[in-house]
Order: sequence, then structure tokens, then C-alpha cells
Amino acid sequence: MSVLAARLKDREIQAQHAAEASTRKSLIGSGDRSDRIRTYNFPQGRITDHRINLTLYKIDAMMDGDLTELLDALSAEHQPNCWPRWPVKDRTDTVASLLDDATTRIAHALGLERREARLEARVLAAFAWNVDPAWLIAHDTDPPANAGKAHFESLIQRRLAGEPIAYITGQREFYGQVFQVNPDVLIPRPETELLVETALQHLPEHARAASSISAQVAVPSPSRWRCNAPWRKSWR
Repeated sequence: MSVLAARLKDREIQAQHAAEASTRKSLIGSGDRSDRIRTYNFPQGRITDHRINLTLYKIDAMMDGDLTELLDALSAEHQPNCWPRWPVKDRTDTVASLLDDATTRIAHALGLERREARLEARVLAAFAWNVDPAWLIAHDTDPPANAGKAHFESLIQRRLAGEPIAYITGQREFYGQVFQVNPDVLIPRPETELLVETALQHLPEHARAASSISAQVAVPSPSRWRCNAPWRKSWR
């Protein structure tokens, strides 16, 4: 009986090893070009693992060697009944993770520096969730509501299409005042603030103290400017 039990145990182990080998082979694939395992989209900062249908917008971090999130997802997918070799992180979207993803996508799509892209992502998040920018820092580990996530994503898509931030939020600060803007008007620019400051320097002291100034700036007509705006063709 002991011999029979040993043979049955050996057969069970061999079947288990064969199943594991088959699983490994299916994960590797044939090596053919059409047999996609993982694709990288550098312009959008996107990496997709087609075996588990996972898409992450963290290609810069992964190219620097940070594969933790990807490996955790693979481990959770293919070892559901096994004790993981490392703790599987909670993949719930948080304010910080959504801002990181949006920053990477904006930077790659629009060719911006990461610091500038981060600022745009924060402006859109604060507008989408109707919160103060300081709230984003204080609640960076909190998960936003699903409706808020969807609204934020819709704003990000508009920005990725090239629509200016001011037209998305409908407002722009200029010389200490907040103005409502839309595609029918030109967006106030920092250069115009410099023009106002230069004009103020040429005013008498009493007029400067009264903070009263009227300036007329020659600009192209809004309709002509909008017609030539490359972003309008891509999103409207």
C-alpha cells in the first residue's frame, strides 16, 4: 500500500508541475510579433499588459525600474489561491494616484515639463471636485467619489485634445482679478499684465495711486484667431 500511495503522490506532483509549465508557457507566448504581451505608448505615457487587461499611465516610473504595481497585479491575477510573496497593495484610486496619472498623460501629450503638467492637473482636479487646491494635499490618500473621478477624466480628455485650461474651467485670473472666459474671447496672458505694469510706470504718481488706467491693445479678431487655433480642430 505504501508503494501505491507513493506512486499516486508522484503522479499528482507531476500533474501539478505540468499544469504550472503550461501556465508559464501561456504567459510567455510564442514570441511572434502578433502575440502581444505588453505594449508601451511613450507619447501618452501608457503601458498595457494584455494578459491581464491592465493599463497604467506610469511609463516613466516603470522605465526607471518601479515595477511594483505591475508585479502585484500579475501576482494577484495568476496566484489567487497562493500566499503572495509580498503584500498586494490596495489599487483603489486616490487623489494622489489620479493626479500622478493625469500629470504623466498631460506632459507626454502636450510636451510640457512635468512641473507645469502637474500644475494643470491640480487646477483641473480642484475645479472638477469643487475644492480648494490645499484640499488636494490634505486629502491625497483619499479616494474621490466615482462621479468626481468621471468628471475629472472628462476634463483631462479635453485638455489632452489641446483645449486651453481657461476655456475648460471658464475663468482666468488677470492682474489680481478673476475673469470669466469662453471660446468667444481671448485668454488674458501674462504678457498683457507686463504691458499694464509698464503703462503704470509712465503715469504720474497720483494717477498710479488711484489705480485707474485704460488701455487698448491691438489683437487679431477672436473669430480669426479661433479659426487658426490648432487645438480647436482636434477637439470640437
